[in-house]
Amino acid sequence: MRDLREVEELLKSYKLINVEIDNLKLRELEENINLKDEIRIRERKIARIDNAIKSLNKKQKAIIIERYIEGRGKQCWKLIARSLYMSERRCFQLKKEALEILSNII
Repeated sequence: MRDLREVEELLKSYKLINVEIDNLKLRELEENINLKDEIRIRERKIARIDNAIKSLNKKQKAIIIERYIEGRGKQCWKLIARSLYMSERRCFQLKKEALEILSNII
């Protein structure tokens, strides 16, 4: 089980990891070097995150995606709550539940 902060940091880095994968693939082609192991490590990390997110219910998933994947941890809770037609308090509760579930899976 991971610490909840570790899970948050991993989720925030989701888009960055995808960019790293693309950059490594491009570098591999341009420089004609083998970076398959580094690419595979990052692809596995993305797959673990994707699989863990699939285990969440619809509302938890929406909160995690808006806050961490799309917003990289910077999306305002007020906007998230408004877009999901929930109170901020309920969003916090669902976020905590979701992070606890994810910490057991990732």
